[in-house]
Amino acid sequence: MLGKAVGLKKGKINFKTCSKKELLEYCKRDVEILLATWKKWIKFRTDNDLGNFGVTVAQQALKTYAHRFMPEKIYIHDQNTLAKFERKAYYGGRVDCFRLGNYTDDFYHLVDVNSMYPSVMINNLYPVKLTQYYENIDCSFLTQLIKKYSVVAEVIVKTKQRFFPVRLEKKVVYPVGEFTTYLCTPELKFALNRNLIKEIKKIACYEQAVIFNDYVDFFYNKKKEADKTGNSADSLFYKYMLNTLTGKFGQKGGEWIKVGENPPDLIYVINEIDSITGEVYQLRSLHGLVQKRVKEGEAFHSFVPITAHITSYSRVKMLNLIEKAGWENVYYVDTDSLFTNMKGYDRLESEMGENILGMLSVEKVAEDITIFGNKDYEFGDLKKCKGIRWDAYEISEGVYTQEVWPTLRGILRQKDKNKYYVTTRKKVLKRKYDKGILLPSGIVKPLTFPLSEPSLFQSP
Repeated sequence: MLGKAVGLKKGKINFKTCSKKELLEYCKRDVEILLATWKKWIKFRTDNDLGNFGVTVAQQALKTYAHRFMPEKIYIHDQNTLAKFERKAYYGGRVDCFRLGNYTDDFYHLVDVNSMYPSVMINNLYPVKLTQYYENIDCSFLTQLIKKYSVVAEVIVKTKQRFFPVRLEKKVVYPVGEFTTYLCTPELKFALNRNLIKEIKKIACYEQAVIFNDYVDFFYNKKKEADKTGNSADSLFYKYMLNTLTGKFGQKGGEWIKVGENPPDLIYVINEIDSITGEVYQLRSLHGLVQKRVKEGEAFHSFVPITAHITSYSRVKMLNLIEKAGWENVYYVDTDSLFTNMKGYDRLESEMGENILGMLSVEKVAEDITIFGNKDYEFGDLKKCKGIRWDAYEISEGVYTQEVWPTLRGILRQKDKNKYYVTTRKKVLKRKYDKGILLPSGIVKPLTFPLSEPSLFQSP
């Protein structure tokens, strides 16, 4: 993708049969592509006045936002207990199977929201400063609070439809029944409008403001201009700037700190246990420097309520689309996309708008789809499976072999650290769906809380 974006064709090679000369030419072209990308990126930063240099695209997005586009001050509090409470309301996008199995009796549509996160960042209110905290309030008081504030709350809901997320055994599920969960303003409004909240245990309130309009307007319009002129490199950069800012507000802490020195040729990474405190931590020795991995609660720039609200707005947007299509017509949802049958697609016709921010686009149409689980499906000739490389070899159904390229951490764990070993590993897909109850018809019935058979969902 990078080669195409910067106008350099990536080389092709057979690693098993190539000569040393062919390998050198192939590697040289990769370096040329990276060099051209960096040159374009540096020019892109300068031309668009993106502020100080960021070592990652996400870091650049945050620096750029603070440099040019932040209309209101964002006050980051230092209350660790409350930060843990806020993080409980941060779930990410919705990924859920409503049906499993193979379907061939309809025209199926894969529809996608154009720039989902940017579309909900624009024109919506977001928390900027913690102001109040309450416990055990009633719904009438909550109704008054959300007229003035953005909020994060621990609530008990009672619902007959799979509307709200909750964590179960390190997974996020969408059950029915009565349960405690943590929600942000968009889903709390949704729940209040349908009278689904039974109890409000805790609630944090924040001053709110529209804080992303200038950022999204600038980069989305620039991306459209780049697309029109065929500038694929800049279009890709603008897309990255739009999509990576969200996660920076929810970033966890953690850094390597210097604790000593070693001879430069002594290289390792090990786990150690403090005999007095029982603390488990990592140590690494690299280039004569001994460092310890220190875990922190939140990154210094993190303000989780913002990210939690962005993803909450997106889940409510997807809920509205699912209801418009009809629950019975939606087969799968993945963050910003839906699989629907023809009836569901027809109901969504008014939501279609190619290249319009927040509207739907048709990515693919097929008469044969198979859904195995979350991020594991075949949609016509499109095959996707999380954890399986595009060039993996399928030995048999659900069994693959694929190359594993070691990371720096992997190299540090090797005996011979002067060599780079590419290994082949077999991967067997379990394909056991435990976020709902699979019926013989292929329909996935939501879990009912409280769970009557919790042992079915415990980790092995």
